[in-house]
Amino acid sequence: MNDSGEIRKRVLAIKEINVLPRIAVEIEDAALDEFKSILNMEELIQSDIALSAMILKMANSAYYGYPRRIASVESAVAALGLGEVTLLALGVGAMDPAEVDFADSSFDLREFWIHCFSASWIARKLALTAGIGEPDEISAAALLHDLGKLAVLSHLKPEAILLRRQLAQGREFYQAESLLGLDHSLIGYWLAKKWGLPETITLPIRDHHATPGREGMEPRTALVVLANGLAKSQGFGLVHKEREADINAALGAAGLDLARLKTVARQARAQLPPLISGWRRVLPLGVH
Repeated sequence: MNDSGEIRKRVLAIKEINVLPRIAVEIEDAALDEFKSILNMEELIQSDIALSAMILKMANSAYYGYPRRIASVESAVAALGLGEVTLLALGVGAMDPAEVDFADSSFDLREFWIHCFSASWIARKLALTAGIGEPDEISAAALLHDLGKLAVLSHLKPEAILLRRQLAQGREFYQAESLLGLDHSLIGYWLAKKWGLPETITLPIRDHHATPGREGMEPRTALVVLANGLAKSQGFGLVHKEREADINAALGAAGLDLARLKTVARQARAQLPPLISGWRRVLPLGVH
């Protein structure tokens, strides 16, 4: 079992999570094409969890000096400007790719992205249905909810090897994490906090698998919990079995009932499959 203090120190040493070079090239093309709007840029950024995290991190850095936390990709693009966003994307895209074993069936990176995109889409729908917070911020939190898994696979190599070994032996993801002293929710939280992301994003990352305390579940976290659960239940992307979430607590915190949750689930089943097909064309196998 790993020492959490030592793991935290290594996580806090991570400067960037690598972005997909193909996405960086597409962003450059969008920036150079006068007929493409800023919406194209935002859609491209939101199609990559690592790039989204990096853009949000930069927008919230002391260097840019904005008076309030920026918690959505749309706000970050507006604040930084297309030129700056393009340079950032290309700069990260030029980095050496993360040494992730893409051929390992226990962690299909393309399907990981699909799960995160799906949870983000569902979270926005739930936020609009519940009338809680800013849908863009809640969508961003859902997009980044599994940032810790990406950090482990790309930067904590010894732990990643042992984690894959446990999965290959038939253990569930949460069981393998527990045996190794890992917690992807906490790892993602440490990283997002270090990057200066606002609590509207960092707390749902930290708590999306947590057992509610006496104060209950924070509403934004509840929406991410529900979105993650729906994406998993519908088989959208990579599905790692986790500890059972308290759906009733999440519904209560979000001010939703089962009927409205089922309505969003029906919308997801009808509308997400074509989007997922498009995402898979952008994120082919061997996407490193």
